[in-house]
Amino acid sequence: MRTVELARIAAEAELVRLRRVARRTGFRAGYAVGAVVFLMATFVLVLAAVTVLIAQSLGLAPALWIVAAICLAVGGVLALLAARSAPDVLEVEARIVRDSAIRGMRQATSGTAVATDLARRALPFASMWLFRRRK
Repeated sequence: MRTVELARIAAEAELVRLRRVARRTGFRAGYAVGAVVFLMATFVLVLAAVTVLIAQSLGLAPALWIVAAICLAVGGVLALLAARSAPDVLEVEARIVRDSAIRGMRQATSGTAVATDLARRALPFASMWLFRRRK
């Protein structure tokens, strides 16, 4: 029975861990999409700024460069957030619980443990058979 309980605990811990990994991956994907959007906007604004600089000697171009720098900074921050991939506390704890439960299952299902458990369960029946009254 202990093996079944440990298997259930290991499965629940793995489920929690997988949910946390999926959540973290979803956030990373969202940050990456945001970074791509802002980096593409930066590229478009840089092209517009270069075009305006060529078309007009001075004027609107400094404003476009400032907006491009802001978009580049925001895109850079989002790219850094997307690149960060540290597991959170709950994910680490779930992995520890899962590993502990699996270790316990291995110990419980080792040959010695199984033989000892079978002998302990069979002993009452064996003693009844050995010490029964013969007629």
